[in-house]
Amino acid sequence: MNTPRKLLSLSELEELTGMKRSVLVRYARRYQDRIPSIGLDEEQRFPPRAVPIFLSIAKEVETASATSAEQTLMHRELNRAPAAGMPKNLLRLSEISKLTGISYPSLVRYLRTQGDRIPGVGEGRERRFPPEAVEIFRVLRQESGRGGRKESSQEPREETGEEMGAENSPDGRGLVVTLDFISPELWRALTSNPEVLRSLHWREFEKVLAGLLERMEYEIELQQGTKDGGVDIFAIKRSGPLGPHRYLLQAKRSARIIGVEPVRELLFLHSEHRVSKSCLATTSRFTKGAWTLADQHSWQLELRDFTGLKEWVQIAVKSQ
Repeated sequence: MNTPRKLLSLSELEELTGMKRSVLVRYARRYQDRIPSIGLDEEQRFPPRAVPIFLSIAKEVETASATSAEQTLMHRELNRAPAAGMPKNLLRLSEISKLTGISYPSLVRYLRTQGDRIPGVGEGRERRFPPEAVEIFRVLRQESGRGGRKESSQEPREETGEEMGAENSPDGRGLVVTLDFISPELWRALTSNPEVLRSLHWREFEKVLAGLLERMEYEIELQQGTKDGGVDIFAIKRSGPLGPHRYLLQAKRSARIIGVEPVRELLFLHSEHRVSKSCLATTSRFTKGAWTLADQHSWQLELRDFTGLKEWVQIAVKSQ
């Protein structure tokens, strides 16, 4: 008679691999096609052969992160000065974003759909634009009926700061809302059944995320809702042993699987706003490519799928 081989818990894997529990959980979720297991969540168990697989994945992630860091340094060096023969007064897309107030993803969308109207030099990330392109981007924004970081005239108007009991943030980037984001009724429904998150309107979803972070003792700056791919929330910790920290969050209430492109956009926003860390939160899940890119920039980016959001709800409940 064959004796069944012992299955390992996450605590036992921590001791065997020397890896943190949170890292093991993340790898088990992202690489479930490679890591054998039985059960879900706290009941999930792993056969002994999963140990070398976890260690192999950790090494792959470490190598990818090192390679990404080298590529980032090279990219910065290449962008310190204009390429040889390129006029010095040409603008980067990030500079045009600052001049016009149009979010970077919106500028990229205009390039894809109206590229024949926009003068420029070079290809891809090396493309640069003459000053007259600024006005063309502004015209395209007006034609599209939605205004970058400004509130869209075609979207239903959200509550104003006065209606919500909010005030302008010190840097003028958003609204610091001083009232509770989540009604008692919604909070009870959410804590009893997190699936409620999937049924919310996209703006209500943003407010719920803001409310969860507020319950975790972050100061919140909820931005004007535009659905343009820009920043939705800034979460701030003003005190701590290492000083103040500012975090950026993008919310995507979607039934579709989130791929690599939104993660690339998040990486740009992180660099643009110079925050401590940036997070992309969704009611859906991420592709393997999206997780891989986030792992390569693990010091800058955090992804939260529906399972991760349920963890936030549990933390917020314990924080009350």
